[in-house]
Amino acid sequence: MVATYVGSGGNCGLLTSWLCRDLRNLHFDTGRYLSLYVTDGGIPHLAYYNLDHEKLEYAYFAGPSNGSCGPNYGWKCVETDSIGSSLTPMGIAIEEDANGYPVIAFQDASAPIGPARLVIARPEEAAHWDTPLNCGPIGSVFHTWYCEAADSGGATLSEADAVSMTVNQQGEVLVAYRELDSHPYPPEGSLKVAFEPRSVFGDDFELGDTSAWSGGTS
Repeated sequence: MVATYVGSGGNCGLLTSWLCRDLRNLHFDTGRYLSLYVTDGGIPHLAYYNLDHEKLEYAYFAGPSNGSCGPNYGWKCVETDSIGSSLTPMGIAIEEDANGYPVIAFQDASAPIGPARLVIARPEEAAHWDTPLNCGPIGSVFHTWYCEAADSGGATLSEADAVSMTVNQQGEVLVAYRELDSHPYPPEGSLKVAFEPRSVFGDDFELGDTSAWSGGTS
């Protein structure tokens, strides 16, 4: 569901002051772990989990008849990556980067054997021309997103069941997330932070360089 404050004449909220509409098919269990931001121009961008398909989905308002989902097909919805499922919540966070493009940090639990990872996804518009696009949209021959593992965890370390993200004034992406160590009993959790000390996209992108992501544990 998407709710917009209209003041009066809506269909939900106190004194019907909000307009609530379905964004995705009601037959899907979708919209879990939702994160959103709104641009200065008032355009909402969302990232969320589709449980039925075990996919990370990204959606933004494109205008009536310009999209693929939502009321009047006014929203563009993209299945960005297959991320598996988990018995615990899965961290998802979306923000606008310094150049106005979405960046999504999320937990990828798709590996049948192995830990959950912290992954960063960006659309092709945010990447250098020779970046190897490797995700989204699901089912398409041609990918339009780049997904990069920022923290792959370890044998007993699972990353990112909780994620929060921001972009500072220098355009650096900072991600705070939880790491779970299942080896001790009871399991132990740590707070970690990953950040880009410099841009790996745009004119100074270096192909294959993932060392720009730095991590720390609290």
